Amino acid sequence: MRRTRPTLTGAAIGGSLALAFGAGMVALPAAADSDVQLPSDWQAVAAELLDTGADPRPSAQSADSSNVAAVGVDADGGLVIAVDGEGIDAGIDEARIAAYEDQATIVQVEGGFSALASTGDTVVGGAGIYSIASATQVSVCSVGFPAWDSSGQPAIVTAGHCADDGALTGVGMSVPSEDQAGSGDKDGFAPGPALGIYGFSQFGGPGNTAGSEIDPGTDIAVIDEINADLTLSPEITDWTTTDDLAASTTVITGVGAVDQNGAAIERSGRTTGHSSSSAANVGMVDGAAKIDGRFVRGFMVEDIAVDQGDSGGPVYQGETAIGIVSGGSPTGNQLWAADLQDALAHTDGYTIQLHIDAPAVTAPDAGGDIDAGEAITGTAPAGTTLVVQPVGGDEFTVDVDSDGTWSFDAPQELGDYAFSLQAENGYNASETVEHDVNVTLPAPAITAPADGDRVTEAISSVSGTGYDGATVHVTIDGEELIAEVAGGAWSVETDLGYGPHEVGAYQVFEEQQSATVTAAVTVAPAAPEITVPADGGFFAETELTDVLDVEGTGIDGATVTLLVDGEQAGTAVVTGGAWSIAVDRDFAPGDYTLAAVQTIDGTDSDETSIMFSVMSVIDEDPTVDPTDDPTAGPTDGPTDGPDRLPDTGASTATLPFLGAAAALVMLGVAGVIRRQRA
Repeated sequence: MRRTRPTLTGAAIGGSLALAFGAGMVALPAAADSDVQLPSDWQAVAAELLDTGADPRPSAQSADSSNVAAVGVDADGGLVIAVDGEGIDAGIDEARIAAYEDQATIVQVEGGFSALASTGDTVVGGAGIYSIASATQVSVCSVGFPAWDSSGQPAIVTAGHCADDGALTGVGMSVPSEDQAGSGDKDGFAPGPALGIYGFSQFGGPGNTAGSEIDPGTDIAVIDEINADLTLSPEITDWTTTDDLAASTTVITGVGAVDQNGAAIERSGRTTGHSSSSAANVGMVDGAAKIDGRFVRGFMVEDIAVDQGDSGGPVYQGETAIGIVSGGSPTGNQLWAADLQDALAHTDGYTIQLHIDAPAVTAPDAGGDIDAGEAITGTAPAGTTLVVQPVGGDEFTVDVDSDGTWSFDAPQELGDYAFSLQAENGYNASETVEHDVNVTLPAPAITAPADGDRVTEAISSVSGTGYDGATVHVTIDGEELIAEVAGGAWSVETDLGYGPHEVGAYQVFEEQQSATVTAAVTVAPAAPEITVPADGGFFAETELTDVLDVEGTGIDGATVTLLVDGEQAGTAVVTGGAWSIAVDRDFAPGDYTLAAVQTIDGTDSDETSIMFSVMSVIDEDPTVDPTDDPTAGPTDGPTDGPDRLPDTGASTATLPFLGAAAALVMLGVAGVIRRQRA
């Protein structure tokens, strides 16, 4: 898909800045009087003063060695010398111009003359490129994707056949408005600035061999030594803004494989501009095509415009780079694209430049307040690294989490904190974001006791953390105490007994006062103990026909409140470390919970509780023979005589009682079960 066209001659081929009467160049005005004869010797002066030895290759820089911009005559036939700058005193080679100083008019042309045709200084995918093929021919192709070499230097990838098996070297940019996609002229072409030098290229198998159907090659070339005056950007032009191709683009954020169920397939190039086709028109997602006798691995897209000169251009889906224009059938609107991932694998570590969204700060807002050491938070693309450059400080990096969030702590130094942020992924970097915050004095922290603590011992001190060098003002139940922060910690002595207490604290440093923090704490008596009955004990229902004596231990002077299944059952004052409450009620068979709380100076302790069970007892008269019971069921065999079966169990009437008794024995429960007869 490389197109070869007749070339311009002379300086116009190389995009030289020397004055020339060609497309995109500025010419001196012709004489106003057609009768005026131009002297024949001005050419000799021009030959002496103008440097005509510039290297015409697109990759070469102008070799001008003087400030002379033009030589000619005016309408009266007088010699005119145009110079760049302030004249002879501004560094013009006096030895070369002195002979003409008295007979020539010196005019100033600031900056010299240059071609007015513009390509813009940002290079994007799909732009036109050219190389000089011979004295009369140029070869035109399209930029594929801006890239990086293995060391992070900028590069371009395009089709390998654009380098003509390594025969072409210098690469220049063509002027978009003169390319066929910009002008509509099928022969449109104008040279622009130098771009770089072809490096590695492969069209077909290794070493530009044909390759084979079962082991196809690729079609890729790299352009190195990129003109430092140009900026590469990971974008693809849609050719709607030929004065600046970078003004309307699609950014590239990743590299992947063609997806027949994905977004539309798009391509861009200097001949047909931008075109697209439904992903459903991907006729092959992976295969080998024979292109000019070379086998290239890739995929086929139908119903998409493509023509000569589009070679090397980018093929993409959404924001994902997937291929390089390798070949096609212009009459059938069919494209063969070299698979980009496979093509890159043939290079020495070249990667595609990717657009990285700029990071954003979510808190605090620009100019907002933030406590020293508090987290500054934001978002950035997942998988990137955030580079933070504080103004006047050392750069540091922060990993961006998988959910696209990041954070880092504000510094301890109070005042304005300005910094820049940039997200990076490999050699790719986002735009830089500037941000600033106001770092303020944070409130101190109360750590012991902490807010909500409930303790059973008197509190002898209150402590916490703060800003080194600050003075902490601590208020305990209305009384203010002072502490100094040293090593990030502070402490005050106190004596807090039973009851609730309110603690507050703020700190002061260099005329800044922090917010106040508070902590509500309680000193409560320890929970009493219940010693009788034992936790988990059993009683027969006949044992609890009168009262249940509940006993325990506690703090002298405390009032103990007893509850049975949540209902108050009595109170007692602890004397000599003990208390006792008689519960007068009938306990039916079942499970019960006893709970006790002791109170001192209006402050309740935590609750302590136990459980016990009451078992039912079934009466039995042993004088009754079960065999005489007309309700008794059949036996398993003879009950007397030589065939009588032995007793191996008890009657069913005794089983519940025996089960309960066995449980009592096994659990080792103290207590006596009395059986009564009728």
